[in-house]
Amino acid sequence: MMKHRLRLILPIIILCLLLSSCSGCPGRRNEESGSESMPESGSRITVESTGTEEEPPESETPESTGGKPGDDKQNSPVSEHTKDEDESGREDRDDSGKETDGSGSEDDSESTEEEKSTEVTTAPPHVHSLSLVPGVFPTCTEAGHFEYYLCSGCGACYYDAGAARYIESPEEIVIPPAGHKLKLHPADVIDCNERGLIRPYYECEVCGLCFLDEAASERVEDLASLESDGSHQLSHVEEMLPTCRRIGVKEHWKCAICYHYFYDAEAKEEVENPDRDLIIPTLPHDLEKVEKKEPGCTEDGEEAHYCCKNCKELFLDEKAEKPVADKKELVIAAAGHKLVKTEKKEATKDAEGNEEYYTCSACGKMFSDPEGKDEITESDILIPRIEESSEETP
Repeated sequence: MMKHRLRLILPIIILCLLLSSCSGCPGRRNEESGSESMPESGSRITVESTGTEEEPPESETPESTGGKPGDDKQNSPVSEHTKDEDESGREDRDDSGKETDGSGSEDDSESTEEEKSTEVTTAPPHVHSLSLVPGVFPTCTEAGHFEYYLCSGCGACYYDAGAARYIESPEEIVIPPAGHKLKLHPADVIDCNERGLIRPYYECEVCGLCFLDEAASERVEDLASLESDGSHQLSHVEEMLPTCRRIGVKEHWKCAICYHYFYDAEAKEEVENPDRDLIIPTLPHDLEKVEKKEPGCTEDGEEAHYCCKNCKELFLDEKAEKPVADKKELVIAAAGHKLVKTEKKEATKDAEGNEEYYTCSACGKMFSDPEGKDEITESDILIPRIEESSEETP
């Protein structure tokens, strides 16, 4: 590539040198008179200033650009290009993949793959492939949606087949649940000897589901359970034994229609007074007395009371008429130490001495401080006797 450019530039340089050496050259006369020479149209000129060859400027002649010869831009003197301008010019020519000589002709004999232009391919615009999604009617408990168009390529949704109205959010086409439209079916049987509905219920006129309440929270699975066949509908209630705290209940059967109570499953023996005849009274408390515990210097005591062996409930009296609501009621606070001070006693030859200490008159414990925190023993306060000297006097 560089050799090709040098072959184009060298003839021009030689021609310029020859013209400058001629006395009759207009450029020579202008140079002597201090004026600048005008480049000839249709030619590119390179000035050799420092011994390095520079490429022709990027600007074109007036004839090639269609400008007038009298324009200021076209009449400017030949400029010296910098290295950056030469490199940018080479890049522009490399991108085009063509080089022209002084006469403007193209030379493609020594072009390389690097000089060939790179074609930039642009992806074609996306064309929606829309398909209709039919609308779905809402139910009593499930939401529905309006019909819309879905693009199989990008997944976008539109209101119309022309993709003119875009659906921003799925909530725009959602239809909320309609809710149940309930109708009441009142009970029509009050006697177990009749056939019919023994308990009211609600039926939805839309979906047909049945419920026991108007809020549709308790569903009826079997309507036959709400109908009477002309006899008692009995449910068994097992016996519950009494305790010290609760009453007991005898075994019996209860009718769900007439709410009567019976002693047998055949409803032959009816309970006349359920509140009296079916109740088992509470058992009496089996009390055990807990003796009083006197408080110590550091330990709490406890008042005398009674405790039931069965239910473990506490009472202040033996008839179980005064229950203990909180066990703290029985606590007797600790009395604390009652300290007596013993002064320090010096030891002699005949008797031992002792350090100062304090003794509790209640528990007999010994302490080194008046607060009764540092407990000690007799060995801690003992001062040994003074021993006599073994030397004899003269």
